[in-house]
Amino acid sequence: MKFRISFQRSKKLIIVAILLLLFSSLSVYALSKDPNLAEEVVRLASSQINKTKGDGEFAGLIWADADCTYCERFISAVITVASGRKISEQKVKYSTAYSDYRTRSTPLSFEPGYDYMSLIKESEEPPKGAVVYYAGRMSGDLENCYGGYVGISDGKGNVIGAVNATQGVLSKPMESFRATNYMGWIFPDEWDIQLAPLPKVGKDLPKIFSKKGVSITLISVEAFPPPKKSSHVVTYLSRTHIIVRITNDTYNRAYWELRFARIVADGKEFRPTSYPENEIKPGATEVAKITFQGLPINVNKITIYFPYCIYELRREEIEAKFEVEFY
Repeated sequence: MKFRISFQRSKKLIIVAILLLLFSSLSVYALSKDPNLAEEVVRLASSQINKTKGDGEFAGLIWADADCTYCERFISAVITVASGRKISEQKVKYSTAYSDYRTRSTPLSFEPGYDYMSLIKESEEPPKGAVVYYAGRMSGDLENCYGGYVGISDGKGNVIGAVNATQGVLSKPMESFRATNYMGWIFPDEWDIQLAPLPKVGKDLPKIFSKKGVSITLISVEAFPPPKKSSHVVTYLSRTHIIVRITNDTYNRAYWELRFARIVADGKEFRPTSYPENEIKPGATEVAKITFQGLPINVNKITIYFPYCIYELRREEIEAKFEVEFY
């Protein structure tokens, strides 16, 4: 009798434990904190499939063109409209998926004295309406390289997002994104939440400089502030990331000279801390990410210089110049 009672009691405890596990799992991976919002996000995203330009509520917006694919713009617009706001009422504007992802975690540094939190969930199956992040670009994507990639999960194993210039927005299986380094997802309800400070973003980009058959396109400029720490007075931005493309439309060799790139801000000159050094072959295009450190935190305008050289009859050095203001 005692054995039977003990067995029955154990059975009940096991059932309760299973139910608690299921409940905790559902609380984390529910379809959404707001299922109606998730449905509307997927509906609106799907309405733009096979389009390079927005229509209806998104009229006037470009999802992809010869210069860039605007995956971040697409996501921001879809969630804004799905939330019942106008495009002009977007609460947050990001230049790239990379900056979007970074503000979902805090801090931007793991030095002692900083706490860490994150909105990013790393399960392999994002729920319906989730915003899904990737570190790289998708095959066929033009200019999301180094800027990351972001799309919308339809809850059936597919991601909807701006993919390339000819087809614009597409729905593709998550499997086709695997090579782009999956980083995780957030609920659409969490779109307006930032745990880390927003970066300063360059206005009126992309900009193009062209000379001697070689053109440089400044795609994005994002200046990230350092993590907040009450005992430390911050006067400098921690990192400034610049994405730039160079195209060689000549029959001559061309080279980046990015170790000599520089930013002038408030009368001071700053040199890059990381940069690529590549030959740009005739007819080829290369995209690079350059990082600078230590810009003044209150800077509103910078001048960026990108040197390159071409070999025609002799070596010729050229320097592209861009004036950039921040939002």
